[in-house]
Amino acid sequence: MLGAGALAACGGDGGPDTLAEWATEADQVCSSTQAAFDGEPPVVSPFPGEVLRVAAEYSEVLVEQLRDLGTPGERDEDVERYVDTVEARNEALVVYADELDRSPAAGPGPSSDLLSQKTLDAAEQAEALGLQVCRVGVDPTIARTSADTSTTTAPVTGDTARPLDPLDEIVDESETVESSAP
Repeated sequence: MLGAGALAACGGDGGPDTLAEWATEADQVCSSTQAAFDGEPPVVSPFPGEVLRVAAEYSEVLVEQLRDLGTPGERDEDVERYVDTVEARNEALVVYADELDRSPAAGPGPSSDLLSQKTLDAAEQAEALGLQVCRVGVDPTIARTSADTSTTTAPVTGDTARPLDPLDEIVDESETVESSAP
């Protein structure tokens, strides 16, 4: 039987030995999950929140994969807090998507305050852990280009009277604008 010191030295739960090893593995998981989401065909839905719900589904898988990595022997509480924060951000994303679907098309859009705060919290924790790719879960803000129509998705900005925040870049797949790219 291993002593407590030997167990702690190997990550305590079968996870990576060091924070750097965990960060490398986590970044690989995040990269492959984001690539899988990006490889999906554009979401076609009359509901503007649908693309966010699809991103949330991928983020749920991402959270489970991060949990499956285990925690390193160092800063394991910080790693667990980060994964919990990504999960909470994901839950806030689903709530925001539902509220977006219920809001009138002419606006104003729903408040993104909770989602903005969870997104900021996750990004700050990711940086503190040395993550290079992982930040807030699967990111639906990456504009997708349709090869056959040369269009890109336009961001949902919600209430234009308030200052812009990171969520103002959330993509609404139902709105497109002509791309200025050659």
